[in-house]
Amino acid sequence: MKLIFESIIIVDLSNKEAKKIEFAPEKNMLTSVGNHYGKSVIMKSLYYSLGAEVYFPQTIRRLNYMTILNFILNGVNYTAARLKNAFVLFNDNKFLGKYSSVSKFGDVLSELYNFEIELVGKDEEESIVKCPPAFFYLPYYIDQSQVQICV
Repeated sequence: MKLIFESIIIVDLSNKEAKKIEFAPEKNMLTSVGNHYGKSVIMKSLYYSLGAEVYFPQTIRRLNYMTILNFILNGVNYTAARLKNAFVLFNDNKFLGKYSSVSKFGDVLSELYNFEIELVGKDEEESIVKCPPAFFYLPYYIDQSQVQICV
């Protein structure tokens, strides 16, 4: 599977502001001269757009926050938009569907990725449950604000 991010639009509907970030086709490096310039918000927004529940700072959580992500998956162009727990997905500008929850969107991503993660549930029957989309990205994501170093 090859997933390439092309661009993301981060929209603050409350303040009627938006920012578009475009990515190079190969490798990208997010840098700044200091802290609090938005590098982590950009990274978290990529995962958030694809169904992961990430920790945003309080200033972002208060906003009416929407993301629109353009990406290529195995040579096919997609656009995913997220507002709270609602998602829409397009393929080459063709509407594929609207999804009212992370789990429903996760089912679609499992099919697109041809990859599914299941775990034993915590109920008495130890039933098998599908993992949410965040599990797809765990090997690639570490939230610097949530890391604790134990000595």
